[in-house]
Amino acid sequence: MSEQLQLNIQEVYLGDPPNPNPMIQLHGPGPAGCTCGGCASLRGWGRSRTFWKCRRRGDLTHGKATDQLKRWSACGLYEVRV
Repeated sequence: MSEQLQLNIQEVYLGDPPNPNPMIQLHGPGPAGCTCGGCASLRGWGRSRTFWKCRRRGDLTHGKATDQLKRWSACGLYEVRV
């Protein structure tokens, strides 16, 4: 395998998508510098491990596919957590 091909494969597996938050695609970007971790809509579920979910997403399941990461950029529905 060539060195360039190996580097391209690593970028695919290690790189993050530009806007991984699916809520940004639906509601646009939120305030600059804000993340999902500071939003009032973010809730933690679980016992031995916390799984973060956005209560504004309509497709909530108990699976990883609907997890909301605290480090993601906030969407247009961002509300400051009090």
